[in-house]
Amino acid sequence: MWRLFLASSFVLTCLLQAGGQTTEKQLRDSFSIAKDDKTKVNLLIKLSRKVSTHSSDSAMHLATNALIIAIRSESEKDIARVYRAIGKIFYNQGKYISAIENYKTALIHSEKIHDSLLLSTALDDIGRSYRRIGEPRQAIEYFQKGLDIALAFEDKEMIGGIYNNMAMVLNDTGDDSLALKYYEKSLALAEETKDTSSIILGMNNIGYQYYRMKDIKKEEEYYLKALELTEKTKNAQMYGLTYDNIGSMWEDRGNLQKAFVYFQKSLEYERKSGVKVYIAEELKSVVGVCIKLKNYQMALKYAREEFQLSEEVQSAELKAVAAKNLAIAFEKLRQFEQSLRYLKIADLISDSLNSLEKAKTVSNLASRYELTKKESEIKSLNFEKEMQKTELQLEGRIRYGLIAFLVVVTILLIVAIYQYRARKKANDLLVVWSQALDQKNQQLDNLNKVKDKIFSSIAHDVKSPLSSIQGLLGLMNMNVLSPGEFQKLIVELSARVNTTTSLLENLLNWSKNQIVTAKANPVKTNIKDLAAECFELYYSNAVEKNITLVNKIPDSSVIYADEEMIKIILRNLISNGIKFTRPNGEVKVVATSQENILYVSVSDTGVGIPQGDLGKIFGLNAKSTQGTAQEKGTGLGLILCKEFIEKNGGKIWVDSLQGQGSTFSFTVPLA
Repeated sequence: MWRLFLASSFVLTCLLQAGGQTTEKQLRDSFSIAKDDKTKVNLLIKLSRKVSTHSSDSAMHLATNALIIAIRSESEKDIARVYRAIGKIFYNQGKYISAIENYKTALIHSEKIHDSLLLSTALDDIGRSYRRIGEPRQAIEYFQKGLDIALAFEDKEMIGGIYNNMAMVLNDTGDDSLALKYYEKSLALAEETKDTSSIILGMNNIGYQYYRMKDIKKEEEYYLKALELTEKTKNAQMYGLTYDNIGSMWEDRGNLQKAFVYFQKSLEYERKSGVKVYIAEELKSVVGVCIKLKNYQMALKYAREEFQLSEEVQSAELKAVAAKNLAIAFEKLRQFEQSLRYLKIADLISDSLNSLEKAKTVSNLASRYELTKKESEIKSLNFEKEMQKTELQLEGRIRYGLIAFLVVVTILLIVAIYQYRARKKANDLLVVWSQALDQKNQQLDNLNKVKDKIFSSIAHDVKSPLSSIQGLLGLMNMNVLSPGEFQKLIVELSARVNTTTSLLENLLNWSKNQIVTAKANPVKTNIKDLAAECFELYYSNAVEKNITLVNKIPDSSVIYADEEMIKIILRNLISNGIKFTRPNGEVKVVATSQENILYVSVSDTGVGIPQGDLGKIFGLNAKSTQGTAQEKGTGLGLILCKEFIEKNGGKIWVDSLQGQGSTFSFTVPLA
């Protein structure tokens, strides 16, 4: 199996980076401390390339995350680079249509910023993919566009890569002499830029071209030059290609033992690279030689692996060959039932491929028919134009008069349209100003409601417990209390302090949120620890009412949210649970994850909420009600919870049955 490489300097760079020195762990560590979006996108693209050698799903997940960040940062360049990386993943899987779609999307974003490097690279990528699906005309079209850009900016590496790729398409179409010239141009540029990998690649491709031209002396000369340079530079990425071509050369000459040795060496390096398509193709070569050597047991072993990999990369052609090889091996081993099974699979796939080829042929014929039809129409139109030329000359004066008239009418129309648009623009501005004024009035009205609620709370809910605390401290100072009374008052004093503190916190947080429009500052934090901290804060309140506090959040629940905002949310929901739960009840916090979201619920066995009040408990008009032990509140806690949850990208809701308890649930992003 002679192998050619579609390559430009940038495609080759991707190949080399897959086996670079930076480890996957180092890339992940670097990403965890990266601060700006551009660095994160770069690291995710590199990590995606690294992971793609062993898991295309993981590579796609990383590339998708990179795309989300690139879109968020509105960087056209990064968006183009990510779509190219996604296209590369599909390309390596043999999903060339999907690769083309993503490469074309990368091209669109590259055109928006006129980035010549990205443009020529995207065009080259599309050309390579069209060549893979057997569309040489479209492949050449895109290669030529990429070459024009590369020539304009004198990018020698890209020019050499495109020359190489164009030569391969010319190979496909049978133009061997022209293909050789392009290969030689590509090699000359690689030697000029001292790009070792491209030099080795060029030598291999020229060696193959001489094989096609029946010049076996030149073929061997270039393959051995490629091997010598590969071994001299220890270029691991080129070993597989060079060994494979030399193996194919010896197989063609009938030296099967030598061919087998070189194919085995090539397979060893392809396994190291981890690209499944190349491994499957190399296994095809090994199986073919094993069958020729009549080592059917070994052929069976490799053919099974070849069949499995062909299914993983979703290549019908490779799967058909693998199935046929399995059928031959089983037949020679006299396992006729298995042989028949795989022969049927091979025939079925071949029939399917033939049907697709016929459909493609029909489509091409239809396209050619349409093209011929259009050419005929153009000729007919040209003839009619010649006939009309004389008439047009005679009607020239009339046309000039009409043009002058139309110009005057057009000017008058433009003036009228301009005046109409000016009036419409003024009316639109008045509407916008009116809406803005209504919005501002609504905001002022809401702020006045907030002010009234805050002053009312300070006057009643805060002043009252502070007065009680002051009187309590006065009694303690006068030493008129017995030890038992003193201990009892200490418990009551602690409960009042906790209640008053909670009230003040809600008031202050709400006021701050309204005045400075606080933004979330998300960090990675363990929400179970936050819940435990809140339980500790309200432990005495729970003990006083003999309420059990249960923390059922999993230990591994790490979220990405503003830690202080989440604390405030948990404190309000837990304190409300204690407040509205009767003695001997329970307040429980649980959490479950789904995809990248954590669902957190705070439930109680309390008095519940009337159905008529459920729709307004998160609004400004919500009224504070007393708890089961006459605890008071501001009515701002749930409003604050709703705003803080939304600022962290989540939602909050409540389920409640009067007399049976309530469950407040909210969502936060997982880290």
